[in-house]
Amino acid sequence: LTLYGRSQPAPWLSFSARHRLGKAIWYAPTPAQGRGTQSTLQAALQPTQSLNLTLSWTRALLQREDTGVVLYNYPISRVRLTWQPDERFFLRAIAQYNGYRRQLVTDYLAAFTYQPGTVVYLGYGTLQERTAWDAPTGQYRAADRFLDLQRGLFFKASYLWRL
Repeated sequence: LTLYGRSQPAPWLSFSARHRLGKAIWYAPTPAQGRGTQSTLQAALQPTQSLNLTLSWTRALLQREDTGVVLYNYPISRVRLTWQPDERFFLRAIAQYNGYRRQLVTDYLAAFTYQPGTVVYLGYGTLQERTAWDAPTGQYRAADRFLDLQRGLFFKASYLWRL
């Protein structure tokens, strides 16, 4: 069963909601049949033609069908901001928090299109987790602050050459 609704009270503002429930499978060393639900709420704000902000929240829940025990409860929150001041250049920033893994992923992208097919991209991203290193035990432990686990920087250029 899937329920979906969308509203656009103003040209620059929209909301949507979706709720899905049904049978699902727990893929593990000992698989189990379950009842799953997935809910998504989203709001999009576009105050100008060049600026767009999208906020979304998704939660996936799976319970064992025979016992009702919760196998996972997976909330994800996401913010995406895009700014395109002209047709050739845009900037985008995305932050996504995974409440199940307690991880924050951030991605930043700049793109310049000289002509269709000739594009330059520059991006940077991080993976952060709410953990801290505990030197006496030699292990990570839960913490209130985020710790950078991975970082990445990339550059890509493509050039369209025609005969």
